[in-house]
Amino acid sequence: MTIEHKHTLWNILDNCRGALPTRHCLDIITTIATCASLDQEQFNQVKEMGASALVPALEDMLKEQKANYPIAFEAAYDLRELPDQKLSNIVYNLAGLSDLAPLSSALREALIDNSGKLGGEFGSSTFMTTLLPALIGEVKDKTLLDATCGLARMTSLINTRSSNFQEHNPDSASLSLRLLLIEEKKTTISVGNSLLGLKQSDRLFDLVVMEPPLGLKLDAQTRKEIQKLPYIIDEHKAIPTSGGDALWIQLALHHLNDFGKAYLVLPQGILFRGGYDGYIREHLLNNELVDKVIALPSGAVNGTNIEPVLLVLNKAKEKGSPIRFVDLRHMGIQKGKPSKLDNDDLKFALNLIEGGIEDTQKARNITIREIRQTEPDNTGNNLNVSRYVQTQEEITLPTEQEQIDLLLKAKQRFDKFQEELLTQLNQQ
Repeated sequence: MTIEHKHTLWNILDNCRGALPTRHCLDIITTIATCASLDQEQFNQVKEMGASALVPALEDMLKEQKANYPIAFEAAYDLRELPDQKLSNIVYNLAGLSDLAPLSSALREALIDNSGKLGGEFGSSTFMTTLLPALIGEVKDKTLLDATCGLARMTSLINTRSSNFQEHNPDSASLSLRLLLIEEKKTTISVGNSLLGLKQSDRLFDLVVMEPPLGLKLDAQTRKEIQKLPYIIDEHKAIPTSGGDALWIQLALHHLNDFGKAYLVLPQGILFRGGYDGYIREHLLNNELVDKVIALPSGAVNGTNIEPVLLVLNKAKEKGSPIRFVDLRHMGIQKGKPSKLDNDDLKFALNLIEGGIEDTQKARNITIREIRQTEPDNTGNNLNVSRYVQTQEEITLPTEQEQIDLLLKAKQRFDKFQEELLTQLNQQ
């Protein structure tokens, strides 16, 4: 986004102040910007009209685009909730922008900032939007799946041949598609609970990138429906209430092609918990699917202080090659909270992850044999980063002379205290 696009959005919101909640105003602005992007010729006519003619013409544009992109506009907020003059002001402000595509980022940021507790569902943190696209790198010839896209804040930054998104919340899916249309992204979005199946259930992808809800709990009916779905590794293995994290792993693997990679942001508990989670780790280790395990700082996921982990899976991983364990928990921290990684931090993090920097206190390569041998019977499957990467604090011991000086000072204090005590006793 540019300063011009930010200022334009601020001016529009300032004009709409008091008419509607900011969240609803942003929804309407997004709708109008999307219509303008999809039919620039018609918008060029509408932008020259007065309010009386402009608003009906705008509604006609919306009706036409709704027929073409039902998911984008069916859940959109009603334009008529704003007065005609304010709708006209939005159009006139947008008309001053030569390129609407950068406005999408400004809208996305404002929507997340005004979403309250939904911020974590709506979009990635600045930490993740900096790290993940850079780590994934150049993939313009690849296909991508994000089955928990929210507003696609992070995955929209990954340039691919095609991106396929699915989102459980219809409002989020609607907004996300409108924002992506403004950016002219080649994208399809479906609405639905991805754990119950994707709309494009038979497709395989080069990349699966997801930030699913952490620690998702499942009711009995949902578990029953999922149990026999094709992505489940063993339909006879009962899925527990707390099995959500392990299900995202299975879903990702099922939709990867034979050379595909998955980047999953999950709670660290998936790395060491027993039961169903442990069973899935057995599958990952036995089939050598784990490429990297990266511990992330608290707050790297919006809306929670949980320390998450980035689990990188690779279906084409070289057999016998080690797993890279990386600790980024103290990276990019400012005033106790993770911030956007600056260029130096990002370069260091990427070198650490890819093995360009050898620092055993922050990263190590561990073979499956070494993981197995953490238990006496060679059944170890703990993938917790702190088990293999341990930061050692440097302890500076005082010199011999410094220790003597400290002892002398302590003796002087003792002698003085003893003298004062004897004086008080003699006075009684």
